[in-house]
Amino acid sequence: MLKAFKYRISLTKGQQRVLDQQLETCRWVYNQTLAMRKQAWHERQESLRLYDTIKLLPVWKAARPDLKRVHSQVLQNIHVRVDLAFKAFFRRLKAGEDPGYPRFKQFGRYDSMTYPQYGNGVRLHGSTLIVRTHRECSKTTVWRKALRMRRGINLYSSR
Repeated sequence: MLKAFKYRISLTKGQQRVLDQQLETCRWVYNQTLAMRKQAWHERQESLRLYDTIKLLPVWKAARPDLKRVHSQVLQNIHVRVDLAFKAFFRRLKAGEDPGYPRFKQFGRYDSMTYPQYGNGVRLHGSTLIVRTHRECSKTTVWRKALRMRRGINLYSSR
């Protein structure tokens, strides 16, 4: 059984700025991945798969040094999100529903990052992001760490 908990955390202005920059970098990767898949289909009638798009990351990192500030597994998870969006699109199309093609994210509309391994980039009591939680987090049951930021309101960490 999967469980999700929300933890309210307080950030300094510097930490908030770094997180905003990382979220905007994630938004750029999401939009680029979506654009590459769309372009491959329109130009070559080729459907790019998950690992085809993940292979683009080293090329993008060479062109944009700011991608190195975001953990590699977070960037890989963005490709998983795009892949899931396309799978849901084709599932709805096959079922005869209104499919709703995956959309590009506008500035400020990409509000979450997922760290697939606990302690790998986001640690509640580590050196990467020092936070104060309003309740204790049990480290024995954590298998994935998702960080969701609600811009301008609060920052939540859920697992």
